[in-house]
Amino acid sequence: PLAIADAEFIENTADRGGGVSLATNIENPVTITRSTLSGNSATGVYGGGGALYARLTTNGDVLALDQVVISDNTAWGRGKALLIESAGPVTPYARLTNILLSDNGPVPGAPASDEDAVVALGPGFTHLEIDLAHVTAAGNAVDTFMYVEPYAFGDTPRTINVRAVNTLLSGFVTGFIAREAGDGEASVTHTRTLFHEVTNPHLTLDGTPEFIAIEPLSGDPMLDVDYRLQAGSAALDQGIDAGVALDLDGDHRPQGLAPDIGADEYLEIAAPASVTLSGPSSVQAGVEAVFLAEVAPQTATQPLTYEWSATDFGPLSRPGGLSDTAGFTWLAPGAKTVTVTVSNGQGEVSDSWPVTVVGEEIFWDGFEATNGQAEARQSVTDGR
Repeated sequence: PLAIADAEFIENTADRGGGVSLATNIENPVTITRSTLSGNSATGVYGGGGALYARLTTNGDVLALDQVVISDNTAWGRGKALLIESAGPVTPYARLTNILLSDNGPVPGAPASDEDAVVALGPGFTHLEIDLAHVTAAGNAVDTFMYVEPYAFGDTPRTINVRAVNTLLSGFVTGFIAREAGDGEASVTHTRTLFHEVTNPHLTLDGTPEFIAIEPLSGDPMLDVDYRLQAGSAALDQGIDAGVALDLDGDHRPQGLAPDIGADEYLEIAAPASVTLSGPSSVQAGVEAVFLAEVAPQTATQPLTYEWSATDFGPLSRPGGLSDTAGFTWLAPGAKTVTVTVSNGQGEVSDSWPVTVVGEEIFWDGFEATNGQAEARQSVTDGR
C-alpha cells in the first residue's frame, strides 16, 4: 500500500502521468489526500494523464483520491488531468472525492480529438468500477469532462461503471462521452449533477452506452477565482448525503440544510447573537463551581472561541461548539464574578455571572491563600 498526504506535485513532465505515474501493475491500495497536482504535463504522443496516470490490476479498492486540487495540467493524449485504466481478469475500484479539476487542457500543438476530456477512463479487457462524489470541474481548456471507453473483444463483455454524486460541471460542450469498443459496455449514472454552460450532458460515439441522469440541475454556481462557491450559488444545499463529512478545504459538510454540490462547501460565517451563562449563585470555599455557557442561535458558525475569566484566575481561551463549561475552585470567601466572551471572527458576545464564595478560608499545602489568588485552583471540562 502507498499513502501520499499533504504533498505537492508541481511542474513535472513525463511521457505519461506528468505528475504521478502509477504505470506498472498497481495491485495494492494507493491513496492521495490533501494534495495538489499542478502545472504537470504528459507530453508523449500516446501518453495521457497530465496530472496522474494509473493502471489498476487487482480486485477491490485500489485507488482513492480525496481533497485533491488538480489544476493547470496538460496532456497530449487522453485525460488532460486524469487517465485511469485497468487490466487483467479483475474488477478494480477507484473513488474520487472532494476533487477540484480546473484549467487543465492539451499540450500546445496536440491534435484535437473527440476523445479529449479532463478525465479519461479506458481499461482494456477488464472491468472498472469508479465512484465520484463532490467533484468540481470548471475553467478547463477542453470540451469534455469525462471520456469513457471500455475496450474488449471475446465472449465476455467488459464494463466500466461510473457513479457520480453531487458533481459540478461548468464550461463544457459535453459532460460525459462514451464509446463502446468491441464487447465493451459502458454505464454512467450521475445524481444531482449541476450543469452550468454545458451544451450536452451526454454524447454517444459508438455502441449503446447507458446514461442515467438522476435529478440533474442547471444554474450558475457563482464560483470565485479559486473555484469556491459564493453566496447565491445554485449549488448551495442542493446535494444529497454522499457520506462525505468534510469538503476540499477540510470544512464540515453540510453547513446548511443539505450538502452543497461540488468540492467546496460554502462557509457563511454567522455571528453568535447571544451567550447565556449559568451556574451556582453561591459555593463553599474549596468546592468546584461549574458554569455553563450556551450560544444562540443554533446556526452560529462553528468553531467558536470561548474566552473565560473569573475573579482570582487568569484567562482561559479555547475553541468549542454551541456550548462550553468551565469549573473554578476558590479557596478564599468573597464576591466573585465569572465572565465568558464568545466569538467566531464575525462577531462576539459576552455574559457574566456573580457568585458568592462562603465558608472559611482554605489553607493549601500549609500556606494561606491571599485573596484566593496564590493557591486558587482552576478546572475545566471539554465543551459540548
